[in-house]
Amino acid sequence: MTLFFYINHSLFFLQAARRTVGTQKRTFVDKWNNGKSQVHKLQLQFQDPTKAHLHGADNPTYLKKASDKIPAAIGGVLLAFSVTYVGNGMWNMAHGTNKLN
Repeated sequence: MTLFFYINHSLFFLQAARRTVGTQKRTFVDKWNNGKSQVHKLQLQFQDPTKAHLHGADNPTYLKKASDKIPAAIGGVLLAFSVTYVGNGMWNMAHGTNKLN
C-alpha cells in the first residue's frame, strides 16, 4: 500500500475521534450519581442501640427442640458421606486405581 493510503486513513480516524468527543448527555444516571446518599440512614438502622438484641443472641433459636436435631443429624451424615466419597474419588484419580474399563 502507499504512504498516501496510510496517511489518509489515519487522518480519517483522527477526525472521527474528534467528532465523537463531547459532553455526555445523561438522564436517569445523574439522579443516581448526584443524588443524596442514603448510606448513613441505612447504617443507623444497624447501629441503633435499642435494636442491639437483633444482632445475634446469647441463646440462639436453632436446634432447641429434640425434633430439630434429627434433620441436623441427617444433614451431617449426608455431608460426611459426600466428603468421604469425593475424597475417595480424588485419591483413586491421583493414584490411577479403580478405573472403569
